[in-house]
Amino acid sequence: MRLRALGGIALVGVAFITVTCLLVQSLRTDLNWSATSMSIYVTGPYGTWVRASFYAPAPGIAALGIGWYRALDRRARSVFPLILFLVGAIALCVLASFTADATRWPVTLHGRIHQWAAFATFLCITTAALLQSLRLRFDARSCEQFIEATTIASVCVVYFWIYALSPIPRGLGEKVVIALVLAWLWRAAWWLLRDFFPAEKNHEARRGDMIHACNSSSPKAPVNTTAWKSCAPTIRSSVSIVQSSGSFRTTCALCGRWRACGHAHAR
Repeated sequence: MRLRALGGIALVGVAFITVTCLLVQSLRTDLNWSATSMSIYVTGPYGTWVRASFYAPAPGIAALGIGWYRALDRRARSVFPLILFLVGAIALCVLASFTADATRWPVTLHGRIHQWAAFATFLCITTAALLQSLRLRFDARSCEQFIEATTIASVCVVYFWIYALSPIPRGLGEKVVIALVLAWLWRAAWWLLRDFFPAEKNHEARRGDMIHACNSSSPKAPVNTTAWKSCAPTIRSSVSIVQSSGSFRTTCALCGRWRACGHAHAR
């Protein structure tokens, strides 16, 4: 699946749960939004929509983990965020499948499963977001997002543990954690959709400009365009054109040699 589709899946899931939860909280005037957790809205009017919104981000969370793993440079990849995103998506589905208890006591089995699934969901996603954000600094295309992504993810992790270990009101505290997590997911999905694909989409045009520049500077040694197409997947888009002694030469970003690696280098 293309990275554009993976980013789009995540954006749709984030948008669905955000819009649904905001609308239901505004319509359910019988509940105090600042003192009631979102899980309680599953029972009563519009409960089906709320439960569906809990399922909605799960495919997007898994898609983000897969998409960022594929998008980053191999040196910047890490399997740990991917695994945590997948586990978090599964835990979110378990959370949505079991209804929370309306009161603290008595505690039912489905209520206990819901609580542990919620804790696993927040723990996995916040940790994965922080680990994934830290990996961005090793990738040339995504290092610009490193500071923003790491800042949001760090706030998510810190506030989640403050919420989990302190007597913050359950309703308001939970909604702040959800908002922070959704903010990171939205930004990560948007970066995946916007910043990576324009570069890949225009790769053919940039490669054509390089070929034209080489042909113009050295008519006697035309560039083998077929070889360029065949080697494009194996070399990074950072193949540089260096002007030396009035003529253009190319160097492979993979091996650093001039015309020696069989990647159709031109002089």
